[in-house]
Amino acid sequence: MKKLYLLFVLTFGLVHFASAQADQQVTLGTSHTYTVDPVAGYKYTWTVDAAGTNTDVSAVTGNSITVDWNQVKGTYNITVFATDATNCISETETISVEVLGQASVLFAAADDAQTCSDLDGNVFGGGASGGNSSFAVEFSGGLAPYDLIYRVLDPTGTQVGLDVEVKGLSAIDQLDVPNEFINDGTTDAVYKVVIVSAKTKDGASVGLPADDADKTRTITVLPKPRITGGIKF
Repeated sequence: MKKLYLLFVLTFGLVHFASAQADQQVTLGTSHTYTVDPVAGYKYTWTVDAAGTNTDVSAVTGNSITVDWNQVKGTYNITVFATDATNCISETETISVEVLGQASVLFAAADDAQTCSDLDGNVFGGGASGGNSSFAVEFSGGLAPYDLIYRVLDPTGTQVGLDVEVKGLSAIDQLDVPNEFINDGTTDAVYKVVIVSAKTKDGASVGLPADDADKTRTITVLPKPRITGGIKF
């Protein structure tokens, strides 16, 4: 009897050995598709642990199912066997899927930054912070790596430039925000860095903190030093 091979229609592959069990991690609330190589004349019988999903696959006879992992986090099994035209059945193939809890993100520490004003033309104006202000971020739950979008607001609350997307962040990582600020005034100018949204590797939305303090950090831009009177001769 032909052996049945499982393949995932996702961004990763599964190497199958005769008695090995393949594991997959997904985020609660996401849908994933599972496929076996089709053989003409075969009908396929799928089962999915009901505690992890309300997707009903009992009527599916094709070589593919899509499961909405929408119940509770935990580890669940998917099984499939084939029945051929003579009513003989294959060995049953099984994989386990770990459903991770929904993800959240916040700034991990009270690490507001201070930088010197750039010079005209956004030439680096000196200071210990260098060319970037760095802020620690921390994700919990969901499937890593994560993508995050932040925006910068000027002292009047007006957005500076476009939203910035940072891809491939780990559970504990940092945002490096370019210090491209000019302060021609005489007092400090305080800019805000705000987390706008984030998503997991498998596309689930990441929850943001209810408290603005946990999703906002500041960059204080010091006034540009000035030489008055020019060079005298």
